[in-house]
Amino acid sequence: MMLVNKGMTNKQIAKDLDISPATVKTLLERLFRISKAKNRIALIHWWQGTDHPNVFDG
Repeated sequence: MMLVNKGMTNKQIAKDLDISPATVKTLLERLFRISKAKNRIALIHWWQGTDHPNVFDG
């Protein structure tokens, strides 16, 4: 989420973390679904107020 907070695109995040852009998209989609956030700004605000769920659990 720190990279999202920096305003990086999925492609930039993927390159920085050495993962595919599709993986970044999937993880962010899971976070959007869990948080019910409508955009990245709302997602960041939600993330800052949670115990950070494990998005790898599917």
